[in-house]
Amino acid sequence: VPGVPSNQIQASASNGTIKRSGNNWIMNPMRQGNCIVTVSAQLNGSWSQVGSKDFRVKTVPDPIAMVNNQRSGAISKAVLLAQQGVVAAMPQDFEFDLTFEVTEFTVVTIVGGFVRDVRVTGNQFNQDVRNLINGLSRGSPVYFEEIRAIGPDGSVRPLSSVNLKLN
Repeated sequence: VPGVPSNQIQASASNGTIKRSGNNWIMNPMRQGNCIVTVSAQLNGSWSQVGSKDFRVKTVPDPIAMVNNQRSGAISKAVLLAQQGVVAAMPQDFEFDLTFEVTEFTVVTIVGGFVRDVRVTGNQFNQDVRNLINGLSRGSPVYFEEIRAIGPDGSVRPLSSVNLKLN
């Protein structure tokens, strides 16, 4: 509200909660649909509504799990071992600056005809993962499965697998 100090401005939302965070406001909607945000200001000693706006509320899409910016395909062992871990990237056409952090994943491959897997807590390759990959030969599949990521709202989402093949 031009000309009104920020401590004399309040906002409310019809579909959730809204709170001040520094010079910004953070809205946490309850459900998809419409939401009316109403702004009030203290003018001449009393509170008056100065405006309202209708917004559409949509669910944030799931991020995409990637290793080396890949979801699938061929990768060299050296390039794979040079990676830090699994990342969660927002879809390319997503317009907002949100980040999700991978919290766990499982690396699955085949060694000597047997399925081997390593469970990881966090988003980075640990030494067990690096040892597993190091022991693989050309043509070996490397699957990153059971990937989970946490969003800025605290929700944990399951992500699609990453399927790679050593070349």
